[in-house]
Amino acid sequence: MAMDIVAFEQMLSAAFHGGEYRERELRLAPEEAEYLRTAYPAARVKPMQVPECSDRKNWFEVSFV
Repeated sequence: MAMDIVAFEQMLSAAFHGGEYRERELRLAPEEAEYLRTAYPAARVKPMQVPECSDRKNWFEVSFV
């Protein structure tokens, strides 16, 4: 199943609320994490040390600092 980039960008915008927050913990699928790294090379996308969820999503610390 292909990633819905528009929906992902909307989620990302809501999570960071227009720049109010600089760091968030987000559950991302592997393709979402890769998209984030590619589309925003200055972003820090760090996997957290928690077990993978059944939907293949993992927790990441995402920062635009």
